Amino acid sequence: MIERFIAPALTFTVLIAGHLAIAMAMLGSPVAAQPQEQIAAAPVIQLEMVMVTGKRSS
Repeated sequence: MIERFIAPALTFTVLIAGHLAIAMAMLGSPVAAQPQEQIAAAPVIQLEMVMVTGKRSS
């Protein structure tokens, strides 16, 4: 019987929390959302070509 009260309360709590999260993301300062200029240089490795073959089963 208590589930009839908990389920709607939980639903509306999640609904309100979702709206608040979206509003905070939209109204937040764009300066904090930009990443810092920290780009790591990674070596580029090129692998040799591979031919994949297989039999068709019917």
